[in-house]
Amino acid sequence: VSGPLSSGEAEVVFVQAAQLQIPIITGTANKEGITQLGEGWAFRNTATNTALYTVAMPIWADEYGVETAVLVFDEAEPVSAAAAQFSIPGVAPNVGINIVNADSPITFARGQTDFSTTVQRIMDTEADGVIIMSAPAEAGLIARELARQGETRPVIGHPAQNSNTFFEQGGEGINNWVLPSIFDPGS
Repeated sequence: VSGPLSSGEAEVVFVQAAQLQIPIITGTANKEGITQLGEGWAFRNTATNTALYTVAMPIWADEYGVETAVLVFDEAEPVSAAAAQFSIPGVAPNVGINIVNADSPITFARGQTDFSTTVQRIMDTEADGVIIMSAPAEAGLIARELARQGETRPVIGHPAQNSNTFFEQGGEGINNWVLPSIFDPGS
């Protein structure tokens, strides 16, 4: 089987592939540990979140002078929440970035549309950069609100944000955003 597209889908079908003993491969699902669910029948042909951030974060830090960052994430979106809780805290210190709110990250709920308070909490920090883990629609709305409130610190986002939804929602607000990802000619 070729697919699935997302890590959330992979978490479901990789278990089924193991039960049915049918090989399955994804070219896009990048959540850590999902191939283990396939018990030798599931494979990936893409980088994990940790691998992507290991490469992207030091470049982002060097390009924008980021030594400290504030972490913001959607606690209900499983893939980006996993990146926020595991990949980012594992990679950031190794590349010289201190997460200023590691003990109390700024969180929000999936489907939220008003990010004025979230952005105000970001602005109340003295971090050099912002790390935002969420689905594309929410990321776009946050980008728009960051711009509306005049916040210009550089942002590193999640690979899943690399979509038309993000670009449409975020508009001009996506300037200074870095989205680590595999090459996707459609995006």
